[in-house]
Amino acid sequence: TQIFGYPPFSNVSAPDVNTSSSRMVYGALNMLRSSAGNPQCGPVSAVFSRGYIGDQAIVAPLDTGFVVGSCTPDFPKSVIPQPNCSAWPVPMLSAASGSPTPIPIATPEAVAHLLVPFVRFYNATSAVAGEEYAHFNLARVLTRLLSRYTYRPGLARPPGSAPLKLNWFEGTLGYLEQNPAVTIDYEKGIKFLIGAFDIWFGTKEGEELRKWCIDQSWPLVWAHDPVESTFHCNPAVTECDTPPEEYFSHGVEEVNVRVLDPFVLQKVPHGANITTNSSDFDTSAATFEKWWSFVGTQVPSNLNLTERAKRLNPIWEEMVNGNTQISDMPRVQGAGLSTSALALEPLFAGACRNEECIGVRIMDDTCVCPDAENIYRTPLLLRAPENN
Repeated sequence: TQIFGYPPFSNVSAPDVNTSSSRMVYGALNMLRSSAGNPQCGPVSAVFSRGYIGDQAIVAPLDTGFVVGSCTPDFPKSVIPQPNCSAWPVPMLSAASGSPTPIPIATPEAVAHLLVPFVRFYNATSAVAGEEYAHFNLARVLTRLLSRYTYRPGLARPPGSAPLKLNWFEGTLGYLEQNPAVTIDYEKGIKFLIGAFDIWFGTKEGEELRKWCIDQSWPLVWAHDPVESTFHCNPAVTECDTPPEEYFSHGVEEVNVRVLDPFVLQKVPHGANITTNSSDFDTSAATFEKWWSFVGTQVPSNLNLTERAKRLNPIWEEMVNGNTQISDMPRVQGAGLSTSALALEPLFAGACRNEECIGVRIMDDTCVCPDAENIYRTPLLLRAPENN
């Protein structure tokens, strides 16, 4: 309402369908190559097709809801550290002023000018970099975007090249808000879904999500939002179980693993070149299903989100990274699923011929695509160097 000029909901706690359907779909441009979506927005994220949306989107440099909650005079102040609101001087229609002024937004083909407010707004890193925090933030963005080590597991990268860990702001809000200004057609507009491991993995809702993906021919990946990236508040947003203050300025979690759901992959076109005649896939799929069953039977279904996230955090560590914390569960060659046929890296520049591919398999740089003819190994110069 304050930024894009839409009429206010009559009841913000219960938005009506007609008003909601007349607004843009909320979207994000993943600037830090995080594995999952904003954990505050629910258990499922849809990854849209660039080819379908094209330049038909409206882009803001920041999460506009967070900006409104943090920087508008007539909104209660956020319970997390106050950002640098002057970085994006959004002229709000506040109760105090009542007068609008122009607002700096963009379309997808021209977003370079939005990088400045993006790196200046989140100023908690000034605790690390002082007045040069914006340059520090920009360097972190470039590292996550360009380094292939962002998604390399430990056995596939040289010593000292660990992925850059994200702080709370980066892991939760590290995106430009890119809202498609088109109606999203399920068949053509959605490439795949990301399920929140912490919320739906091994649950009845997760089973329904798997079935829905198969019905729609969408691949499904699972990703983990670290416990520290989520927080829950009372309705008045006066009491929240926020993370420790240093998590806002210091790297906490790599947030860099996506795991393909083998049950879904075997039933959608994207699995044609991966699931057949592959002992690696069969082994990984069997292990994945054992973990699915383990979570479904061993993790109580009545836990709240915070309790469930804390319970599943060590399970994710062992399932993906092979860190031994649950002794009676199997391994994939002793290293976890991060080195298996199911570990997926998001697309990067020049990765695949077909934009409809959903990512690059880490173990062999194979593109995962709906059309087998468009699958090829990534160019040698774009691959992570191999250890000799």
